[in-house]
Amino acid sequence: MTSKSPAQDNGEDANTFRLSRKALFIGALVVFLGVPACWFGWVFSYAFSAGPKSTITADPSSRNTEQNSVSKTSLDGVYVTIPPNSGLYHIRRILVKRGVIYNDRRFIHTARLFDLTNRLKAGDYFFTFGQTPYQVLRDLEAGKVVQLQVTVPEGNTMYQIAELFAAQEIVGREAFLSLTKDPEYIKSLGLEADSLEGYLFPDTYRLSSGQSADFVIQLMVKRMLGVLAELGIDEKVNKPAFVEINFSRHEVLTLASIVEKETAQGDERPLIARVFHNRLKRGMRLQTDPTVIYGLADFDGNLRKKDLETLTPYNT
Repeated sequence: MTSKSPAQDNGEDANTFRLSRKALFIGALVVFLGVPACWFGWVFSYAFSAGPKSTITADPSSRNTEQNSVSKTSLDGVYVTIPPNSGLYHIRRILVKRGVIYNDRRFIHTARLFDLTNRLKAGDYFFTFGQTPYQVLRDLEAGKVVQLQVTVPEGNTMYQIAELFAAQEIVGREAFLSLTKDPEYIKSLGLEADSLEGYLFPDTYRLSSGQSADFVIQLMVKRMLGVLAELGIDEKVNKPAFVEINFSRHEVLTLASIVEKETAQGDERPLIARVFHNRLKRGMRLQTDPTVIYGLADFDGNLRKKDLETLTPYNT
């Protein structure tokens, strides 16, 4: 039996050492790559998996715990309001309580993974049941808010319009009225008037809750000025009938509002307008009930003799 020489022993030790280092390197590489891969797989499996199929997973008590963040549920999904300045954790809490997503911390990881943490927008949303967390996040990023169809009836005063928008939670009543009576704001719109009464065009608008008063008012005023321009009534009124009595655009609007309130029958309005026009040409009073009613603070639907004799800036 031959014994190994010292040189052979040293060679085997060197080979063993090299193999050990290689094994350690491979092991470290597996750990280095494997842990993140497992983490990504863990997050991805959640991000692209269907969410709850109904609100059965939602906490029933949540309906009263998140102020202004809960709305109604339909057969196909759920309406959710995300308040302004809501952080990622607050949004997650709302979505969990409404049954849009499961209560899973991976929602936070998903938002961070796709760089959506600070890109989620406030507003009213409708999420269908079964949407993946990734789809929910993308909807919030895109601001796919639900728009409400709001019809402003003809003849409504700015006070009635403010009530209408407030009831739909489009914009606060006081915020709306404050701007409609703000001289500087009115001037910034290119108008010379004491208020925006008559300049808020009655139409059907598609709006979201929580809109700014400025946005809504500008939308309505621009619509009104556009319609007037189409009729040839700009800042300088060129219609012969109004030139004859030296009417400004504001006075034209005021007279049109009075005529509109005088009768609900469209075919009667040209005749009434002609009567008022003739009275103004002769320097007569209009003697029309709508102007008296507008000046009454608490009109109950019955116009009395004392009302006709009440002095207000609007009594004609």
